[in-house]
Amino acid sequence: MGREIRLRAGAPTGGPVAANFIIEVLAPLRPIARRARGCKVGTSRDTGGRTEPHGSAPASTRPPGTPLPGRHEHGRKRARQRALPGASLLTFLAITASFALPAVAQAHKGSPNYRSTVRAIKPAVAGLKAQVLNYDDRLELINQSGRDVEVRGYDGEPYARLLADGTVAVNKRSPSFYLNEDRYGQGTIPPTANPKAPPQWDVVDKTGRFEWHDHRIHFMSKSTPNQVKDKGKRTKIFDWRVPIVVGGRPVGLRGDLYWVPSPAGIPRAALLALGAFVFASIFFVEVVRRRRRQQPGRPRKTSEAWG
Repeated sequence: MGREIRLRAGAPTGGPVAANFIIEVLAPLRPIARRARGCKVGTSRDTGGRTEPHGSAPASTRPPGTPLPGRHEHGRKRARQRALPGASLLTFLAITASFALPAVAQAHKGSPNYRSTVRAIKPAVAGLKAQVLNYDDRLELINQSGRDVEVRGYDGEPYARLLADGTVAVNKRSPSFYLNEDRYGQGTIPPTANPKAPPQWDVVDKTGRFEWHDHRIHFMSKSTPNQVKDKGKRTKIFDWRVPIVVGGRPVGLRGDLYWVPSPAGIPRAALLALGAFVFASIFFVEVVRRRRRQQPGRPRKTSEAWG
């Protein structure tokens, strides 16, 4: 319905594409890493393509083979070490986000242990398409039939309509509108909602496309269905039907629901928890190091070994 969250076609949902997407999102953090590389200890000056530490003789006056002062070598090493946390943080965030984004896509209540599928529209209607999105979460209906289509609610009342001109509207007096706000039908139904009341249409789209959560296409419990005797096997739970009306003629969206085994490997939740712990540890260590470096009067150890 109008309040449903829609995933933009082509949006990154995980893997390398998601990592690249997150790197672009985190682009504003790149200057932080660059500033870390340019810290005061071991700063250098540009000498026409070569980098020379301050305090050392220019390359043109220093005899060939003469090593650079030891303290500047030490400073450059420390500068490289300080640059690592900034760059590592960006890399770590990108990798972690590649795991997190699929979870975000799944967070709209669809269960990966179920597969709900539209098998047929009976009788068939040319130009009318339907599918289930996000495992078992919601139905998508596209009306290009040139006729008005009406979706019926749980009490047979008008729930939504897709007009021939592409206008999509929901009935705010349909109890189904409020029950569909929660996966398990725990939404609050206001006194104004009545299946026998005249519809109060609210336009939500004008493209002839409508998405809505429908309890008839998924298992209405957090427990495992009784049909599932072995969680490692694909098991049929039930067949389902969602009634619609096309041009005044009754039509049904028909489908089925299956239990599917959990994917093998480390659970995504465990990976995210581990990633969060590692990130927090890196962040804590970096904050402590920066605070120590900023303490006034703190002596610095330098090497006075001259070559």
